[in-house]
Amino acid sequence: MPPSEQPHWQPISQLPLIASLIDGGVTEAMAQRQILTEARGRPHLLDDATLDRVDQVYGEEQQWLGFCKEQLRRWQRDQPAPAEEREIARLAMEIERLKPLVAEILALSAEIRTGTIDRIMEMSDLELGLKALLGQLPRRS
Repeated sequence: MPPSEQPHWQPISQLPLIASLIDGGVTEAMAQRQILTEARGRPHLLDDATLDRVDQVYGEEQQWLGFCKEQLRRWQRDQPAPAEEREIARLAMEIERLKPLVAEILALSAEIRTGTIDRIMEMSDLELGLKALLGQLPRRS
């Protein structure tokens, strides 16, 4: 990582801000997982650009979680007050909860990408007709 991109470690006074970011990340990831899970059966309703954005956001989130974990470790090392220590422990658990959610979102995105509207539009008329006759296209619901 170039020196200009080194993390700016925060003082413990920023614990509430980091907590709100982590908690918000969990909430958003759960909502995104639900959306993508529902889209599995209807991938043609999504396009590649939407999934590109999902991949970008949650790819960055994977990196960000590593920085958050290190920030919590640094705060823990500084012997925080008991209430701060409890919050740091809670946030560390939330990060561990968020990691598999993010990985699942990225896996769902990759799975759905194989059937987006972009994949449908890339098919020739013959290929599309054949897949329709063979029942290999998602059904309209």
